[in-house]
Amino acid sequence: MSKEDRDLSPTESPPPSYESAVTNGQNDDLTAAFSSLKLGAQTVKPSQDQCLAHLKLLEAFHSLREEIACTDGLFDIHDSISQSAFPETSQRKERAELLLQIREKRWAIYVTKATQRYQIWWQKVVEPHSKMVKHEDLLSAAKKLSFETSFYPLPADELPPLDVVMVWHAHMLNPRDFLEDCMRYGKFSLWTAGLPWPAINSCIHNETFEYQCSGAAVKRFESDTGLKWDNLNDMRSLKIECAKCYVRFETPWTTCTSVDKWRENGPRESGQGFADRLFRVNCPYCKTSINHEFLRAQKFNQNLKNLMEDDLPMPGTLLDLDGKMMTSHRGQHLFPNWLLKAGLYKEMQVLLDPSRVPSWTIEDVRKSVESALADRNILKAARGFAIKPRKAEKVSIRRMMSRYWANSSIFALDLVGAVIRQGSFIEKMHAIDWIHSPTAASTMGRLINKYERFFEIMERNPGQLAVPTLDVDLAWHTHQLTPSSYYAYSLSKTSIFISHDDKIPDFSLSTAFERTSKLYQSLFHEIYSECTCWYCESIRESHTSTASRLLKPSTSRAMENSLRAIGGSSSTHPDGDDDDDEKKRVHISAHSAIQPRDESSRIKARAQAVKLDQAYRKAVKHAKRNKRPIPQRQEANKGGGYAES
Repeated sequence: MSKEDRDLSPTESPPPSYESAVTNGQNDDLTAAFSSLKLGAQTVKPSQDQCLAHLKLLEAFHSLREEIACTDGLFDIHDSISQSAFPETSQRKERAELLLQIREKRWAIYVTKATQRYQIWWQKVVEPHSKMVKHEDLLSAAKKLSFETSFYPLPADELPPLDVVMVWHAHMLNPRDFLEDCMRYGKFSLWTAGLPWPAINSCIHNETFEYQCSGAAVKRFESDTGLKWDNLNDMRSLKIECAKCYVRFETPWTTCTSVDKWRENGPRESGQGFADRLFRVNCPYCKTSINHEFLRAQKFNQNLKNLMEDDLPMPGTLLDLDGKMMTSHRGQHLFPNWLLKAGLYKEMQVLLDPSRVPSWTIEDVRKSVESALADRNILKAARGFAIKPRKAEKVSIRRMMSRYWANSSIFALDLVGAVIRQGSFIEKMHAIDWIHSPTAASTMGRLINKYERFFEIMERNPGQLAVPTLDVDLAWHTHQLTPSSYYAYSLSKTSIFISHDDKIPDFSLSTAFERTSKLYQSLFHEIYSECTCWYCESIRESHTSTASRLLKPSTSRAMENSLRAIGGSSSTHPDGDDDDDEKKRVHISAHSAIQPRDESSRIKARAQAVKLDQAYRKAVKHAKRNKRPIPQRQEANKGGGYAES
């Protein structure tokens, strides 16, 4: 039998979905299994036990989010706002939508506080005596991060609170940014040790998944950081420093508490606290007007001063264009530093002066950099010749500027957004409920195997976007939480450091998912998206031609059998709830995709929608012919994520 005609067993292809109800005996088995996870040693690829420990952590995050979002009156934001804003019976839908936004707002404020607490923990606890890396030290820092073999993961008594762990987790799931920040701030142990799975697993209850650390951990955290252990008992307001007069003063997290603001403007336009989009405050001493744009511009200004005075490379310039640690003091990724030093800094130091009115924004900085790229004298001073900037140099400029868009923190990315985007994936993991499966360990084994195949697709198709399903993404995320191991694995397979981009436009994601699904089916003769929702059916249909059904009948027949087995699974659900069963299937990974606003992107999105609609009609026809359940048309259960090569 040829490889292409090999029969596919429906019991081997699709990772199954599971009911959350388990018997007492099965629950005892699961508890025993969680208690005996082997997590001490770093591994080349993610292990089954690491994936199980990760599921426990995700469940703890899910419980935290539910608790915070649904606590009425938290941050002085009350559920009754929705009733007051839409009191009429006919406004029930609007009232429900506003209540959801109210709960999302509470969570966003909590996460904003958590990121500030994480920054303090990063600065005061993680290698507190480390120094920022100068240009001349980049090579030695790269060698230390690459060849350091000893690692000392945090013990349980040194773990931070769950909200800080959550931000740390999201930071690591942006691997290039995390590497840059660890290198830039000299946090080498955080990179080499990774997330301390033994300690974290020991602090999460095996049945309730409650995160509970020792009294010693609480005492140590509060002593080292000056913060309270509980986020809700800490930092009633935020202290910020005025960039003009250097006075520190307090500003509220939100002013989005009155029904009038929610009714008139909606949650995105309401409030002027630090956790609000339209944050604005006047310094009580020098009256300087401060908002998010001002803070981002002043972050750039401070980084520019550090470059000129201490030779500290600008953010976004520490790694080469493949995301790898540098091997030479001359590389095109360093170009932005040369450009700024060549004379551009003189203009910027004047224009970024915090006393200047109106204040400069990052958009103004971008325009100034673009003007410099057209100045032959500055280009010649920067690199010795005056030809137009090369593609790699333009990319390096964009990477530097990306550190400031929507980000005034000390880190390479906006960690509030990073945590919020992870919420969708966490919700899906909770819904699939693998953590309560009596065969969870074997499921983890299958998804790790599928993850290795996913990496093979990226290896064989360099430069192309690859999109994971949820099961692949669990293994992928778990691997990234051991950064040094993931870095080595990525370079050994693809020669570049594969990043994980969860901000990809929706239409691009859909097109790439179709291509990934087709490649997987072609290479491994198995279904990639083991789900029978209308979206996944349509994607499969779009790359399964009539000719392939005729020329490879045994493969096609086996896939139909697999789909029939999956499609019939809802009838076996104890509640007969198709919607609930739908949530438990393995879809395209569910991060927050971006909805582009420019006309060109909208045209592409409409074209993709037409293509998907045509494929759906074919999928319905084939489902009827093969006596499978017809996939019901509804909003695609998809989101974003994926490989930047």
